[in-house]
Amino acid sequence: MLSRRQRDLPARLNVHTAAAWITGDSKAAIDPRPGTVLTTDGVLRLRSSVGLTARRGELTVTGLDELFLSERSILDGAVVSGPLPSRLWLVENLGVYMDLSLGDGDCSALVPGYDTRFVAFLLSQFSGVATVLFGDRDPAGHEIATRLRREWPGLAWFVPPLSEEILAVSRTGAAWGNVDREPPLIRELGRLGRWVEQEALRGVGVMP
Repeated sequence: MLSRRQRDLPARLNVHTAAAWITGDSKAAIDPRPGTVLTTDGVLRLRSSVGLTARRGELTVTGLDELFLSERSILDGAVVSGPLPSRLWLVENLGVYMDLSLGDGDCSALVPGYDTRFVAFLLSQFSGVATVLFGDRDPAGHEIATRLRREWPGLAWFVPPLSEEILAVSRTGAAWGNVDREPPLIRELGRLGRWVEQEALRGVGVMP
């Protein structure tokens, strides 16, 4: 049976606000009432060499250097419009997202690896566009890539060729799972128990 506080929840609420509403603890795990949409209120950031706009109903927004879309605007029906890019980069870290050199027709999106809602939204907007995940070359990054590729088989994971320069900037302390079917760099990192931050690839000249 739902408590009075659960019954009084509005139709949409931030997950931490809802937790505090019901329990007094904003970090508590909760069971909201049926019909309540809990949001994390993330913001999707997009950079594009082809120019993009966001549209919701009669409202159209054009970004200068970037296009920003809030989770709630997407829930309210916002869509991305403009020329389709030829390639979409899904980037997990802010520094790489900003420093990535976009080629003609490229678009990059700042998407935390475990937040598949934004990934699902982007792939629905850019149907048929080649999509590449740019994340850390570590066990967590491998897990994210594996899960996303399982859900979206056409998605590629950007892994540069194995080189001594990359191994030289790798770090110790990685416990990898089974990487037998992954590219040579990942297999070697797994064998050595090492990992590579995505930002480090810029310094060795292999970041796009």
